[in-house]
Amino acid sequence: MNQLDDLKSRFEKQTSIIEDATKELGELLIDTGLEQQFSDAIQPLITESEQETAKGEELRESHEKLSPMTKARVRLLERTYDEKIASGDPESGAVIRQEIEDLQANLQNILDRAIACDNRVEQIEREAYQLASTVFATTYPEIRKATVAVQRATVGVFSTVWTGFLRFQEETDHQGTAAYNAMIKQHHQDNLTALEQGEERSLFQETLKWFGGRR
Repeated sequence: MNQLDDLKSRFEKQTSIIEDATKELGELLIDTGLEQQFSDAIQPLITESEQETAKGEELRESHEKLSPMTKARVRLLERTYDEKIASGDPESGAVIRQEIEDLQANLQNILDRAIACDNRVEQIEREAYQLASTVFATTYPEIRKATVAVQRATVGVFSTVWTGFLRFQEETDHQGTAAYNAMIKQHHQDNLTALEQGEERSLFQETLKWFGGRR
């Protein structure tokens, strides 16, 4: 096998590695399905929220309907209560007073249950927010594992190509007596990736964003 065939063989091997890594990443993203995972996990909360909202609205409608009737009934009972007390019948007055208190408590209970529904809906919203964070935190390490594998394979391609160039230069006796008269120069390495100008500029900028070093 000559130098060019060897370089081609090693390049194809690295290309196969990066293709496998890319495929793995794609499959992982599909299998992971962040949106689907979140959707499945949050569905019970959505259902409960809808139920609590409907229940709260129903209770408020009931409260609104019963409130004027209850208040009118209480006013009538209070007059009867006063009459019983004034006529010297405290026992009957006590019964009426208890009825008044029961009517008022029932009305307040309906309102309290509606408020409890509102509070539960707010709590569900907080739980949904936390759930999204939990799903992401659980899934992120596996996704990162795949993206790093792609990065590693990509770097491996460049390293294989550049090492092969230098080896080819040496074995064909084109390394020169100094760097300036060698067949392969620094710009050949620099230009293996997307160029900063021209039609490759957007790719250059994206590459710089992802591989330009940590801030």
